[in-house]
Amino acid sequence: MLLALLVTAQVTAVTPAQDAAEPSAAVGRHRPCASVVVGSPQAAPARSGFSVTKILDLELRAKVRPLPAGPHLLELKLYTPRGHLYDVLPVAFDGRRLKKTHDGRAVRQDVVATLPVAGTSIVAASLFGRWRVEVHLDGAPHSCGSPTHFRLTP
Repeated sequence: MLLALLVTAQVTAVTPAQDAAEPSAAVGRHRPCASVVVGSPQAAPARSGFSVTKILDLELRAKVRPLPAGPHLLELKLYTPRGHLYDVLPVAFDGRRLKKTHDGRAVRQDVVATLPVAGTSIVAASLFGRWRVEVHLDGAPHSCGSPTHFRLTP
């Protein structure tokens, strides 16, 4: 009898963990976050990156596939050229209120966050080089899209 209770407890403990892992697997297959486009209102798009002496901030525009109605949280995690987490930019949104754009056949929604550059530790600590942005949706531990890279120069 005791053995039966222990086996039942183990099965019960494993089942929720498996259920919790399934949405992450589904997110990986469907890739709800297609890409992040990095730009700056103060500079024209540049292949070589952005000079911190010519911009005040960066605009991070995540392209998100339509999601179920209701509140969502998109977190843009920014990593320095040395791979350290620099900042997490949270953006709360409701899919019904977002401007929709057409990207080929798929409908994407833009979710935008701003990363201040001028007067920040990016400039003070000379954090120049190739940065990485990962997008996490609704608290998921894994990125919901491919990482995006951009370069900051002096």
